[in-house]
Amino acid sequence: MKKRILSPLGRILVFSFIHAAPEGLEQLGPYPIALVKLDDGPTILTQITDYDPSTLSEGQRVQGVFRKLFAVDTKSVIQYGIKFRPVVF
Repeated sequence: MKKRILSPLGRILVFSFIHAAPEGLEQLGPYPIALVKLDDGPTILTQITDYDPSTLSEGQRVQGVFRKLFAVDTKSVIQYGIKFRPVVF
C-alpha cells in the first residue's frame, strides 16, 4: 500500500443532519454529516463541525480539523479524529 498525504481542503457534495445518534452518542445529536470531495480527488463521509446551520450548503468549501469525536462517559478515553469545518475567508 502506497501512503499518500491528502489535502485537508474540499467541498461539500451533499449533507444531512443526524437527529437519532447511535446508542451511547445521543448527546451529540443533532449533528451534520457530509460527503466531502477532497481537492486531491477522494470523497469521504465525515462529520461537519464549527458551522452555522443557516449557512451550511452543498458546494461549500471545508477544511479538515482535529477535533474530539466522543467520550462515552467521564471515565472513558476521549476519542479524537478529523472532522471538517466551513472555510472562513
